[in-house]
Amino acid sequence: MADAKVTEQLLAAWQPGLQPIAERYPGEKVILFSGLVAFLGLQLSWWSTWLQACEQSGYQFTPKEREYYLDDPQLHNLPWFAIAHPQGAKVLWVLVRGAGLPPSADTHKVLANTQMGLTLASLDDTGHFIPYGEAPNLLSAWGMWGGREAPIQIPLVHCQALQGEWHLWQQAAVPLNPILGGIVQDLCRQSHVTPATLKLAFLDLAATAWQQLQDKGHIQVGPFRTASWRSLFSRRSSNDKFSGIFLLYGDHKELWQKIK
Repeated sequence: MADAKVTEQLLAAWQPGLQPIAERYPGEKVILFSGLVAFLGLQLSWWSTWLQACEQSGYQFTPKEREYYLDDPQLHNLPWFAIAHPQGAKVLWVLVRGAGLPPSADTHKVLANTQMGLTLASLDDTGHFIPYGEAPNLLSAWGMWGGREAPIQIPLVHCQALQGEWHLWQQAAVPLNPILGGIVQDLCRQSHVTPATLKLAFLDLAATAWQQLQDKGHIQVGPFRTASWRSLFSRRSSNDKFSGIFLLYGDHKELWQKIK
């Protein structure tokens, strides 16, 4: 794992910029905020800064080395990741692996179910969907569907909303530049450094930060809350903590063009 003191320094520098974003997600929305911290924060903001520091030190990453791939047999053995996958034209799911979350391989297996894919692709902007096959049962087992005509209860955010706040995530990451740059420079002084080892060092850093964010109470993370037969008819069946998956709804191609 990464040096805990260095990670605490990073989080202290990040906190002033992160706070106004957190205020946009009060109450139960902290579940969604926890997922956004993983994806927009650690994966997109921190990783982008890390890559720039590596390239300034003479280490160039290929497009493949910059990304994560669902067909990578070692994916679910990584210490941390946040990976996005489109499910139809208007839906994209984000899967996060890290401390406190259900096993990412198990979650991905359910997401990869064909009937689940069709169900997620049918979502409208209110979270309602067309149920295909066993998908409703799978969602109920996750505690992510209240039954009958209820909308899906996987945390969902509109791409347009994220476009409007992306500049806040960028600003929050600016104070991290010299700290992350210093970490990379120290690593690059060591022998046998490669883009692969630098990427793994970042994942260790992100894993430590993810744990410390939980310890400090900035995010709420936990396993899926299995739904009982009673909860299938109650709005209270949804999870009360982030369980490693959330959804983006809308024109995600336009979102990528803005944030990439």
